[in-house]
Amino acid sequence: MVLTSPLRRALATTLVVVAKTLRRHIESQLPEDPYEDLDLLGCVDMQKYASNYSWPEMRVITELREKIASKSDIPGEIDAAIDYMRVTARQIGVDYFCNETALYFPVQQLISSYKKERHASKRWTINPRDGGPPPDNALNLINMIRTFKKKVLNQLTAKSVFIVGHNGWSRYAFNTFLTFPDSGVHPSNLLKATALSAGGRNVYPLNNCGIFGILYKDGMFFRDDSINYELLSAFNGSPNFATKERKQGMYVSLPEAQEAGSVPHDGVLQRYMFEMKDLLYKKRLFTLASAPSLNTSTLTWGKKWGIPVSTIDITNLLMHRVHGGSDSSLEFILHDRRQQITLDLKALNPEDLESFSLLLASYKRRAQKFGSESQAAVEVKLQRDKDLAAQDLASLLRDMSFA
Repeated sequence: MVLTSPLRRALATTLVVVAKTLRRHIESQLPEDPYEDLDLLGCVDMQKYASNYSWPEMRVITELREKIASKSDIPGEIDAAIDYMRVTARQIGVDYFCNETALYFPVQQLISSYKKERHASKRWTINPRDGGPPPDNALNLINMIRTFKKKVLNQLTAKSVFIVGHNGWSRYAFNTFLTFPDSGVHPSNLLKATALSAGGRNVYPLNNCGIFGILYKDGMFFRDDSINYELLSAFNGSPNFATKERKQGMYVSLPEAQEAGSVPHDGVLQRYMFEMKDLLYKKRLFTLASAPSLNTSTLTWGKKWGIPVSTIDITNLLMHRVHGGSDSSLEFILHDRRQQITLDLKALNPEDLESFSLLLASYKRRAQKFGSESQAAVEVKLQRDKDLAAQDLASLLRDMSFA
């Protein structure tokens, strides 16, 4: 089975991949001197060697789309996309099989699936499987990938799936398993703590047309140690990873990161997307993190794609909450004898600010207790214990000395 993003560059790559797969299948059946059966232009007769070839099932999946960094990351209009696929398929058919209609069945599969996804996503304005927003910031991209795993991968019966996606998407989905530039695959305890605080880490991204293998079971990805990426790079004639640069990605699944040893085994984290005042209001990703083995709780805020801007240890800070000019704005003052930090925040959903306020107090006061539980257990407990958390916050505010 082949799953592909709805972006044009991914659709074209999908057609190239299935055509090359068939081409290699045919070449494996050619005589010792394959050039006896090659056309002068280097193409082969598909009807002669693959008349009964069964094309793989191919589906366009909205949740495989790239994070939106520019207009080129938004799927196009339907007529343009269909014309592009047909032109690409005809050219590949001529080049590989001397027949411009050779890829008729795969291109028809993609066109049909593209139309269904475009309709279900309301012209790419929502994620059709959960109604969530497009991936225009880190939190939306993380949630979209989680939906892909839950609503797509979990429903498949195929044992092998080939995914045609994107660089940014893969840095989030596989962040746990991509090479960590500072220490290889197995980071030190200090780097684990840093990764937990940030909710992700810098990795070597895949190169253009790079390939990454992963195992999937019970809703989680696992490292596939059977793949030799050095051999793969040599076979493709180019490096599989872009080792001259490193880029930030975020953990989509904390349990995966814990299983792989990328973060402390007892860590928990929670994320929010707010607008933060810094001369002007800008979108910032806030990450609350804690683990007993760290003996600290941290608050990190970063740019909208997760690149950290600042991290503070909130374990021993006092907190003063000041209501803003509306229900959707709030000001927090975190301070001790040496420093004072003011966070002026706005949220689309006022409930997010209230939840953040309660969690800030909970992570500060009860990090060790929460850290020993799983991430899922923490989230359930926090939902059920809102009254208790509110009491903790009220007690905390009563005990504070406000500078």
